[in-house]
Amino acid sequence: MEFLPYHFLLVSSADNGFLYYLDCSIGTIVASIPTYMGRLGVMCQNPSNGVICTGHNDGVVSMWVPSEKSYVIKMFAHPTAITSIACDQTGSYLATCGVDRKLKIWDLRSTYDPLSEILLPMSASTINFSQKGLLALGAANTVQILRDPHSIPPSNASKIFETISPNVNRRVISNAYLSHYAVHPVYRVRFCPYEDVLGVGSSAGISSILCPGSAEPNYDGLEENPFANKRYRQEREVKRLLDKIPYTMISLKSIVGEVRREDLLEEWEKKKAVLLGQVPKVDTPAIKRNKQKGRSKPGRIEAKKQNIHFERKMFTIKEVLGVREAEEKLRRKVSYKKINDISTLPRPSEALVTKKKLSKRRTNTALDVLIPPKEF
Repeated sequence: MEFLPYHFLLVSSADNGFLYYLDCSIGTIVASIPTYMGRLGVMCQNPSNGVICTGHNDGVVSMWVPSEKSYVIKMFAHPTAITSIACDQTGSYLATCGVDRKLKIWDLRSTYDPLSEILLPMSASTINFSQKGLLALGAANTVQILRDPHSIPPSNASKIFETISPNVNRRVISNAYLSHYAVHPVYRVRFCPYEDVLGVGSSAGISSILCPGSAEPNYDGLEENPFANKRYRQEREVKRLLDKIPYTMISLKSIVGEVRREDLLEEWEKKKAVLLGQVPKVDTPAIKRNKQKGRSKPGRIEAKKQNIHFERKMFTIKEVLGVREAEEKLRRKVSYKKINDISTLPRPSEALVTKKKLSKRRTNTALDVLIPPKEF
Protein backbone atom coordinates (compact mmCIF):
# COMPACT_ATOMS: atom_id res chain seq x y z
CA MET A 1 0.00 0.00 0.00
CA GLU A 2 1.02 3.61 -0.63
CA PHE A 3 -0.41 6.82 0.84
CA LEU A 4 -0.49 10.07 -1.13
CA PRO A 5 -0.47 12.80 1.58
CA TYR A 6 -1.39 15.76 -0.64
CA HIS A 7 -4.37 13.93 -2.18
CA PHE A 8 -5.44 11.90 0.89
CA LEU A 9 -5.46 8.76 -1.25
CA LEU A 10 -4.60 5.28 -0.03
CA VAL A 11 -3.47 3.13 -2.97
CA SER A 12 -3.51 -0.64 -2.59
CA SER A 13 -2.69 -3.49 -4.96
CA ALA A 14 -4.40 -6.86 -4.98
CA ASP A 15 -3.53 -10.36 -6.14
CA ASN A 16 -6.19 -10.13 -8.84
CA GLY A 17 -4.23 -7.35 -10.60
CA PHE A 18 -6.42 -4.40 -9.53
CA LEU A 19 -5.29 -1.01 -8.23
CA TYR A 20 -7.67 0.59 -5.73
CA TYR A 21 -7.66 4.31 -4.83
CA LEU A 22 -9.40 5.05 -1.51
CA ASP A 23 -10.12 8.67 -0.58
CA CYS A 24 -9.46 8.80 3.17
CA SER A 25 -11.24 12.14 3.62
CA ILE A 26 -14.64 10.80 2.54
CA GLY A 27 -14.05 7.05 2.88
CA THR A 28 -14.97 5.98 -0.65
CA ILE A 29 -13.11 4.27 -3.48
CA VAL A 30 -12.65 6.85 -6.22
CA ALA A 31 -10.93 4.60 -8.77
CA SER A 32 -10.53 0.89 -9.44
CA ILE A 33 -8.13 0.06 -12.28
CA PRO A 34 -7.54 -3.44 -13.73
CA THR A 35 -3.92 -3.83 -14.84
CA TYR A 36 -4.29 -7.22 -16.60
CA MET A 37 -0.67 -8.00 -15.67
CA GLY A 38 -1.08 -10.56 -12.94
CA ARG A 39 -0.32 -10.26 -9.27
CA LEU A 40 0.89 -6.85 -8.07
CA GLY A 41 3.52 -7.44 -5.41
CA VAL A 42 5.94 -4.59 -6.14
CA MET A 43 4.74 -1.00 -5.99
CA CYS A 44 5.99 2.51 -5.11
CA GLN A 45 4.90 6.10 -5.61
CA ASN A 46 6.57 9.07 -7.25
CA PRO A 47 6.54 11.78 -4.52
CA SER A 48 6.82 14.62 -7.02
CA ASN A 49 3.61 13.96 -8.99
CA GLY A 50 1.73 11.14 -7.21
CA VAL A 51 2.09 8.60 -10.04
CA ILE A 52 2.09 4.94 -8.93
CA CYS A 53 4.85 2.69 -10.33
CA THR A 54 4.35 -1.08 -10.34
CA GLY A 55 6.74 -3.92 -11.17
CA HIS A 56 5.59 -7.15 -12.80
CA ASN A 57 6.80 -10.70 -13.26
CA ASP A 58 7.66 -10.17 -16.93
CA GLY A 59 10.23 -7.45 -16.09
CA VAL A 60 7.96 -4.55 -17.05
CA VAL A 61 7.50 -1.34 -15.04
CA SER A 62 4.21 0.49 -15.58
CA MET A 63 2.98 3.84 -14.27
CA TRP A 64 -0.63 4.59 -13.36
CA VAL A 65 -2.85 7.59 -12.55
CA PRO A 66 -6.41 7.33 -11.13
CA SER A 67 -8.00 9.28 -13.98
CA GLU A 68 -6.86 6.79 -16.64
CA LYS A 69 -7.98 3.20 -17.06
CA SER A 70 -4.72 2.15 -18.72
CA TYR A 71 -1.05 2.74 -18.00
CA VAL A 72 0.53 6.07 -18.94
CA ILE A 73 4.08 4.67 -19.22
CA LYS A 74 5.21 1.11 -19.80
CA MET A 75 8.94 0.29 -19.94
CA PHE A 76 10.86 -2.96 -20.17
CA ALA A 77 13.35 -2.90 -17.29
CA HIS A 78 14.64 -6.47 -16.74
CA PRO A 79 14.47 -9.77 -18.62
CA THR A 80 13.38 -11.43 -15.37
CA ALA A 81 10.80 -10.68 -12.70
CA ILE A 82 11.17 -7.46 -10.72
CA THR A 83 11.75 -7.92 -6.99
CA SER A 84 11.88 -4.31 -5.74
CA ILE A 85 11.34 -0.77 -6.99
CA ALA A 86 11.84 2.73 -5.53
CA CYS A 87 11.67 6.38 -6.65
CA ASP A 88 13.66 9.27 -5.19
CA GLN A 89 12.17 12.38 -3.56
CA THR A 90 12.63 14.63 -6.59
CA GLY A 91 11.02 12.20 -9.02
CA SER A 92 14.09 12.21 -11.27
CA TYR A 93 15.41 8.68 -10.73
CA LEU A 94 13.81 5.25 -10.49
CA ALA A 95 15.67 2.24 -9.08
CA THR A 96 14.66 -1.29 -10.03
CA CYS A 97 16.09 -4.68 -9.11
CA GLY A 98 15.27 -8.04 -10.67
CA VAL A 99 15.92 -11.71 -10.17
CA ASP A 100 18.96 -11.37 -12.45
CA ARG A 101 20.72 -9.55 -9.52
CA LYS A 102 21.04 -6.32 -11.48
CA LEU A 103 20.26 -2.93 -9.98
CA LYS A 104 19.32 -0.32 -12.60
CA ILE A 105 18.87 3.42 -12.14
CA TRP A 106 16.50 5.00 -14.68
CA ASP A 107 16.13 8.64 -15.71
CA LEU A 108 12.49 9.75 -15.34
CA ARG A 109 13.00 13.36 -16.45
CA SER A 110 12.77 12.94 -20.21
CA THR A 111 14.57 9.98 -21.75
CA TYR A 112 13.61 7.02 -19.51
CA ASP A 113 17.04 5.49 -20.19
CA PRO A 114 19.17 3.49 -17.70
CA LEU A 115 21.90 5.68 -16.21
CA SER A 116 23.80 2.90 -14.41
CA GLU A 117 23.67 -0.86 -13.99
CA ILE A 118 25.13 -2.51 -10.89
CA LEU A 119 25.54 -6.25 -10.38
CA LEU A 120 24.65 -7.28 -6.81
CA PRO A 121 25.82 -10.34 -4.85
CA MET A 122 22.15 -11.36 -4.62
CA SER A 123 18.83 -9.89 -5.64
CA ALA A 124 17.54 -7.11 -3.35
CA SER A 125 14.10 -7.72 -1.91
CA THR A 126 13.64 -4.11 -0.74
CA ILE A 127 15.19 -0.76 -1.74
CA ASN A 128 14.56 2.81 -0.61
CA PHE A 129 15.86 6.32 -1.38
CA SER A 130 16.71 8.85 1.33
CA GLN A 131 16.02 12.59 1.20
CA LYS A 132 19.61 13.30 0.13
CA GLY A 133 19.76 10.58 -2.54
CA LEU A 134 21.28 7.63 -0.66
CA LEU A 135 19.98 4.22 -1.74
CA ALA A 136 19.49 1.42 0.81
CA LEU A 137 19.40 -2.21 -0.36
CA GLY A 138 18.11 -5.14 1.67
CA ALA A 139 19.02 -8.64 0.51
CA ALA A 140 18.77 -11.70 2.78
CA ASN A 141 20.73 -10.79 5.96
CA THR A 142 22.66 -7.88 4.43
CA VAL A 143 21.88 -4.16 4.28
CA GLN A 144 23.94 -1.95 1.95
CA ILE A 145 23.78 1.80 1.37
CA LEU A 146 25.03 3.39 -1.87
CA ARG A 147 25.90 7.06 -2.39
CA ASP A 148 24.95 8.58 -5.77
CA PRO A 149 23.99 5.25 -7.37
CA HIS A 150 23.19 6.89 -10.71
CA SER A 151 26.84 7.93 -11.13
CA ILE A 152 28.51 4.59 -10.26
CA PRO A 153 30.45 3.44 -13.36
CA PRO A 154 30.03 -0.16 -14.55
CA SER A 155 32.95 -2.40 -13.58
CA ASN A 156 33.97 -6.02 -13.52
CA ALA A 157 31.82 -8.24 -11.30
CA SER A 158 34.85 -9.99 -9.81
CA LYS A 159 36.24 -6.66 -8.54
CA ILE A 160 33.15 -5.09 -7.03
CA PHE A 161 32.42 -7.80 -4.43
CA GLU A 162 34.12 -8.28 -1.08
CA THR A 163 33.29 -10.06 2.17
CA ILE A 164 31.51 -8.02 4.82
CA SER A 165 33.92 -9.24 7.56
CA PRO A 166 36.35 -12.15 8.11
CA ASN A 167 33.83 -13.89 10.38
CA VAL A 168 30.83 -13.44 8.08
CA ASN A 169 30.83 -15.13 4.71
CA ARG A 170 28.65 -12.53 2.96
CA ARG A 171 29.67 -10.61 -0.13
CA VAL A 172 28.81 -6.93 -0.52
CA ILE A 173 29.63 -4.19 -3.01
CA SER A 174 33.16 -2.89 -2.49
CA ASN A 175 32.30 0.78 -3.13
CA ALA A 176 29.20 0.79 -0.89
CA TYR A 177 28.82 3.75 1.47
CA LEU A 178 27.77 1.56 4.44
CA SER A 179 27.23 -2.17 4.98
CA HIS A 180 25.38 -3.84 7.82
CA TYR A 181 24.87 -7.49 8.67
CA ALA A 182 21.53 -8.42 10.21
CA VAL A 183 21.16 -11.68 12.08
CA HIS A 184 17.66 -12.30 10.72
CA PRO A 185 16.36 -11.97 7.14
CA VAL A 186 15.56 -8.39 6.13
CA TYR A 187 12.09 -7.69 4.73
CA ARG A 188 11.92 -3.90 4.59
CA VAL A 189 14.29 -0.89 4.81
CA ARG A 190 13.06 2.71 5.18
CA PHE A 191 14.86 6.00 5.88
CA CYS A 192 13.53 8.27 8.63
CA PRO A 193 12.73 11.78 7.35
CA TYR A 194 14.86 14.61 8.78
CA GLU A 195 16.93 12.12 10.80
CA ASP A 196 20.08 10.21 9.86
CA VAL A 197 18.50 6.90 10.78
CA LEU A 198 17.66 3.85 8.68
CA GLY A 199 14.89 1.57 9.90
CA VAL A 200 15.33 -2.14 9.20
CA GLY A 201 12.41 -4.53 9.47
CA SER A 202 13.34 -8.20 9.85
CA SER A 203 11.72 -11.41 11.03
CA ALA A 204 12.84 -10.60 14.60
CA GLY A 205 11.33 -7.10 14.67
CA ILE A 206 12.39 -3.55 13.89
CA SER A 207 15.91 -2.22 14.36
CA SER A 208 17.61 1.03 13.39
CA ILE A 209 21.11 1.97 12.28
CA LEU A 210 22.77 5.36 11.93
CA CYS A 211 23.39 6.64 8.41
CA PRO A 212 25.18 10.02 8.38
CA GLY A 213 24.16 12.40 5.61
CA SER A 214 20.94 10.67 4.62
CA ALA A 215 18.37 13.20 5.89
CA GLU A 216 17.55 16.76 4.92
CA PRO A 217 19.04 19.10 7.57
CA ASN A 218 16.91 22.14 6.64
CA TYR A 219 13.22 21.44 7.08
CA ASP A 220 10.24 23.61 6.21
CA GLY A 221 8.29 24.41 9.37
CA LEU A 222 5.06 24.94 7.43
CA GLU A 223 5.43 21.62 5.63
CA GLU A 224 6.81 19.29 8.31
CA ASN A 225 7.58 20.47 11.83
CA PRO A 226 9.37 17.84 13.96
CA PHE A 227 8.70 19.89 17.12
CA ALA A 228 4.93 20.19 16.62
CA ASN A 229 2.66 19.60 19.61
CA LYS A 230 -0.74 17.94 19.63
CA ARG A 231 -2.71 21.16 19.02
CA TYR A 232 -0.50 22.12 16.08
CA ARG A 233 -0.86 18.67 14.52
CA GLN A 234 -4.65 18.90 14.74
CA GLU A 235 -4.70 22.30 13.05
CA ARG A 236 -2.29 21.06 10.38
CA GLU A 237 -4.62 18.15 9.63
CA VAL A 238 -7.54 20.54 9.10
CA LYS A 239 -5.46 22.81 6.88
CA ARG A 240 -4.30 19.88 4.74
CA LEU A 241 -7.88 18.74 4.30
CA LEU A 242 -8.84 22.20 3.09
CA ASP A 243 -5.85 22.28 0.71
CA LYS A 244 -6.41 18.76 -0.60
CA ILE A 245 -5.52 18.35 -4.28
CA PRO A 246 -8.17 16.53 -6.36
CA TYR A 247 -7.12 13.15 -7.68
CA THR A 248 -8.02 14.25 -11.21
CA MET A 249 -4.96 16.55 -11.19
CA ILE A 250 -2.53 13.63 -10.87
CA SER A 251 -0.64 13.39 -14.16
CA LEU A 252 2.72 12.34 -15.48
CA LYS A 253 3.73 15.98 -15.97
CA SER A 254 2.58 17.67 -12.80
CA ILE A 255 0.93 21.06 -13.24
CA VAL A 256 0.81 21.85 -9.53
CA GLY A 257 3.08 24.78 -8.70
CA GLU A 258 3.67 25.81 -12.30
CA VAL A 259 2.84 29.18 -13.88
CA ARG A 260 -0.11 29.23 -16.29
CA ARG A 261 0.69 31.31 -19.37
CA GLU A 262 -3.00 31.95 -19.97
CA ASP A 263 -3.31 33.80 -16.67
CA LEU A 264 -0.24 35.92 -17.43
CA LEU A 265 -1.59 36.91 -20.85
CA GLU A 266 -4.99 37.76 -19.40
CA GLU A 267 -3.42 39.93 -16.69
CA TRP A 268 -1.29 41.72 -19.29
CA GLU A 269 -4.35 42.46 -21.43
CA LYS A 270 -6.10 44.00 -18.42
CA LYS A 271 -3.10 46.22 -17.64
CA LYS A 272 -2.83 47.30 -21.27
CA ALA A 273 -6.52 48.22 -21.34
CA VAL A 274 -6.12 50.35 -18.20
CA LEU A 275 -3.01 52.17 -19.45
CA LEU A 276 -3.84 52.70 -23.12
CA GLY A 277 -7.62 52.69 -23.01
CA GLN A 278 -10.05 50.14 -24.31
CA VAL A 279 -10.58 50.69 -28.05
CA PRO A 280 -13.89 49.06 -28.98
CA LYS A 281 -14.32 47.23 -32.24
CA VAL A 282 -16.24 49.11 -34.93
CA ASP A 283 -18.26 47.09 -37.40
CA THR A 284 -17.80 47.73 -41.08
CA PRO A 285 -20.81 49.74 -42.38
CA ALA A 286 -23.06 48.28 -45.03
CA ILE A 287 -23.09 50.47 -48.19
CA LYS A 288 -25.97 50.20 -50.63
CA ARG A 289 -25.01 49.80 -54.23
CA ASN A 290 -25.74 52.68 -56.57
CA LYS A 291 -27.31 51.48 -59.79
CA GLN A 292 -26.00 54.38 -61.90
CA LYS A 293 -23.75 53.51 -64.78
CA GLY A 294 -20.06 53.74 -64.02
CA ARG A 295 -20.65 54.72 -60.39
CA SER A 296 -20.83 51.28 -58.74
CA LYS A 297 -17.40 49.85 -59.35
CA PRO A 298 -16.22 47.41 -56.63
CA GLY A 299 -13.03 49.38 -56.04
CA ARG A 300 -14.89 52.61 -55.29
CA ILE A 301 -17.37 50.85 -52.98
CA GLU A 302 -14.56 49.20 -51.03
CA ALA A 303 -12.63 52.46 -50.74
CA LYS A 304 -15.75 54.21 -49.47
CA LYS A 305 -16.25 51.47 -46.87
CA GLN A 306 -12.68 51.78 -45.69
CA ASN A 307 -12.92 55.56 -45.38
CA ILE A 308 -16.11 55.38 -43.32
CA HIS A 309 -14.64 52.62 -41.14
CA PHE A 310 -11.46 54.65 -40.56
CA GLU A 311 -13.41 57.80 -39.67
CA ARG A 312 -15.60 55.96 -37.16
CA LYS A 313 -12.61 54.30 -35.57
CA MET A 314 -10.68 57.58 -35.25
CA PHE A 315 -13.75 59.25 -33.74
CA THR A 316 -14.02 56.44 -31.15
CA ILE A 317 -10.30 56.61 -30.32
CA LYS A 318 -10.49 60.37 -29.79
CA GLU A 319 -13.40 59.91 -27.43
CA VAL A 320 -11.49 57.25 -25.45
CA LEU A 321 -8.28 59.22 -25.15
CA GLY A 322 -10.06 62.45 -24.17
CA VAL A 323 -9.13 64.51 -27.21
CA ARG A 324 -12.54 66.13 -27.28
CA GLU A 325 -12.07 67.52 -23.76
CA ALA A 326 -8.67 68.94 -24.67
CA GLU A 327 -10.09 70.66 -27.77
CA GLU A 328 -12.98 72.10 -25.75
CA LYS A 329 -10.57 73.47 -23.18
CA LEU A 330 -8.39 75.01 -25.90
CA ARG A 331 -11.44 76.59 -27.59
CA ARG A 332 -12.55 78.20 -24.32
CA LYS A 333 -9.06 79.58 -23.77
CA VAL A 334 -8.93 81.12 -27.26
CA SER A 335 -12.41 82.65 -26.90
CA TYR A 336 -11.41 84.19 -23.57
CA LYS A 337 -8.35 85.81 -25.17
CA LYS A 338 -10.45 87.24 -28.00
CA ILE A 339 -12.86 88.87 -25.55
CA ASN A 340 -10.03 90.57 -23.65
CA ASP A 341 -8.18 91.66 -26.79
CA ILE A 342 -8.68 95.42 -27.71
CA SER A 343 -8.14 94.79 -31.39
CA THR A 344 -11.32 92.71 -31.45
CA LEU A 345 -13.51 95.56 -30.10
CA PRO A 346 -16.05 97.09 -32.57
CA ARG A 347 -14.84 100.05 -34.56
CA PRO A 348 -16.87 103.22 -35.33
CA SER A 349 -16.74 102.51 -39.04
CA GLU A 350 -18.48 99.17 -38.52
CA ALA A 351 -21.79 101.02 -38.57
CA LEU A 352 -21.04 102.25 -42.10
CA VAL A 353 -20.24 98.79 -43.38
CA THR A 354 -23.45 97.18 -44.57
CA LYS A 355 -22.03 93.78 -45.50
CA LYS A 356 -18.91 92.30 -43.94
CA LYS A 357 -16.74 90.18 -46.19
CA LEU A 358 -14.99 87.46 -44.24
CA SER A 359 -12.64 86.52 -47.07
CA LYS A 360 -10.91 89.97 -47.17
CA ARG A 361 -9.11 91.74 -44.37
CA ARG A 362 -10.37 95.27 -43.57
CA THR A 363 -7.84 98.10 -43.28
CA ASN A 364 -8.14 101.09 -40.97
CA THR A 365 -9.98 104.03 -42.51
CA ALA A 366 -9.57 107.73 -41.75
CA LEU A 367 -12.65 107.61 -39.51
CA ASP A 368 -11.07 104.84 -37.44
CA VAL A 369 -7.87 106.86 -36.99
CA LEU A 370 -9.66 110.06 -35.89
CA ILE A 371 -12.09 108.29 -33.52
CA PRO A 372 -10.35 105.54 -31.50
CA PRO A 373 -12.44 102.52 -30.41
CA LYS A 374 -14.09 102.64 -27.04
CA GLU A 375 -13.95 99.91 -24.46
CA PHE A 376 -17.29 98.56 -23.30
